[in-house]
Amino acid sequence: MPQESDKKLLILYIYDVLKNESDEDNPLKQKDIIDKVKSASGITCNRKTIKANIDALNTYFDNIKSDLQIIRTPKGKTKDKSGFYLSGRALERSMLQFLVDAIYSNRGLSAQDAKEIANILMSEEYKEVKKKFEYILNAPNIARTRNRDLFLNIEIINEAIEQNKKIKFLYLEYDMHKELVPRHDGKEYAVSPYFMLNSQGRYFLVCKRDDKDDVGNFKIDRLRDIKILNDRRYPFKSIKGYEKGITKEQYINENPLMFGGERITTILRIHKNFIINDLVESFGTNVTFLNKSDGIYAYVQSSAKAIVAWVFQYGEAIEIVAPASQVAEIKELSEIVYGFYHKS
Repeated sequence: MPQESDKKLLILYIYDVLKNESDEDNPLKQKDIIDKVKSASGITCNRKTIKANIDALNTYFDNIKSDLQIIRTPKGKTKDKSGFYLSGRALERSMLQFLVDAIYSNRGLSAQDAKEIANILMSEEYKEVKKKFEYILNAPNIARTRNRDLFLNIEIINEAIEQNKKIKFLYLEYDMHKELVPRHDGKEYAVSPYFMLNSQGRYFLVCKRDDKDDVGNFKIDRLRDIKILNDRRYPFKSIKGYEKGITKEQYINENPLMFGGERITTILRIHKNFIINDLVESFGTNVTFLNKSDGIYAYVQSSAKAIVAWVFQYGEAIEIVAPASQVAEIKELSEIVYGFYHKS
């Protein structure tokens, strides 16, 4: 039998029932609420008590300026659709679907982390809505990281950035047995961390290695045994090409493939017009077009490594015109690949 103290929790049980069991298309009659509260808590109540507690909840929602509200369906609705439901949930259904899908498809999250985050997002939703997202249970079927240190890594990196300190870590990669093992026989990387960003379903650390002169990227889910060092970070604006700094948005637009490296401006000649769309989608505002007598040209600001890799995937549709260093690099790469398929 419920204790007197338990009855003080009645208002919370009523809220929980309405949160999990009702929406605009599925309101609950007072009798349904009474039955569900008793089933959940053992507390017996009546219609008058239900109405009083609903009024108290709505007053509370108004006082804290919440969008939540317990609505009674208006007269004129069909009898089986009359009753109370909770409205004003934090996320619209379309927003919830977008976020759950983003979590589901993020390869940088372990299967368990993906499920836990999705469940947190859906915790305030009506139970029938939750059923629509049961595919998150199949998260292990996607090729994704097996390293569950992602969130611990993010916390440590944030702490280092706030303290203006360097970090060191092991970097993992898959071997032929599909096991994550430390790269370069357990070599530790010492870096100056600058910021983190999400790109192509992976979370990256943007940093400068102590043994390199330019900016590089590491997948955060592949980091292990991160340690904060006493050394101060190398100043970001002291790196060639970054004297004026850079925003996350600019960095993502300049590095669609997350290669990192020196920032340059590359001139491209377009041979197939569909490339215009793909350039804008990949590089955003970092691309400018010029229509000349001999064709359309694009001027792209990006990392030197990224632009070669990006252009190479499109074959005959686009050509690097300048600078000469990038022309030479893609020519050499093309000759190597050509040799793979034209062996004597």
